[in-house]
Amino acid sequence: MNLHVGKKDRETVDLYDKLLDTQVVSLEVTKPSEQAFKALLPTEMRGGVILLFSNPVGQQEFDNLHFLERHALIPSPEIQKQLWDMAEHGGSMDTALRNRIFREARTWRGVRLPWRSQKSADFIWWLHQEGILARMLSANVAERVLDEKSRVLGPNGVAEFWDLVTSL
Repeated sequence: MNLHVGKKDRETVDLYDKLLDTQVVSLEVTKPSEQAFKALLPTEMRGGVILLFSNPVGQQEFDNLHFLERHALIPSPEIQKQLWDMAEHGGSMDTALRNRIFREARTWRGVRLPWRSQKSADFIWWLHQEGILARMLSANVAERVLDEKSRVLGPNGVAEFWDLVTSL
């Protein structure tokens, strides 16, 4: 394991950028804070990692998770709970549920981790064993058919948002 520590914010960002330039990062455990924007990047892009979200702290982090849920970038709360329950009780998915989860996981760019570090570690291992992480890694946000409600996920989404804000 390598530990990269910056004494100041800018140094930390620079170390992170250097890491992404020199290493392939597939999974990242993070808070659903400003790092949540990475869910908009396809996995084949630099920084397009699978995000494993710890519990949210503060309204902005809850808002970020709600945004990701609305755009199917993370599992719905119902599916998330099912995944946690199966992982905790060592359950495997039946064929119908596996097909549904695998179909939905094509659009997931992250999942929420359960409370407690050991449960989170067990959950991550279960996701790996069940093939869900592999399914997520092969997902590509850019392949999505973008309807009017999800245009924000397209290549001009941020510019369109700021154009709308400016016009108001």
